[in-house]
Amino acid sequence: MFPRLCGYWLDLLPLYKWGAALSSSDEKRLAIWRSRRGMLELDLLLTPFIESKFDDLSEAHREQLASLLELDDVFILELMRNPSSSDTHQEIVQAILAFRTNGLNSD
Repeated sequence: MFPRLCGYWLDLLPLYKWGAALSSSDEKRLAIWRSRRGMLELDLLLTPFIESKFDDLSEAHREQLASLLELDDVFILELMRNPSSSDTHQEIVQAILAFRTNGLNSD
């Protein structure tokens, strides 16, 4: 199973590395892959949001998400604690937090 999983994600690396245009499904797979962080707290916030809501995001929000995923884990965690600290990522961070809050309230 491990080699198959690696191949699944490794197929995306040349596209990502060289800046090729991605299909929507490849863009979503790449975002999910990039959402797997070194901090469990971020994994629990980012991955479910991307898996559930990525297809519904506008192009502007997808760009904000891609930019957010480029940041260091500690900075992303700080943004999750204080969304108003960054004008660039404020909307997507609020969307992630709203998704998390609504998911917790529906249980």
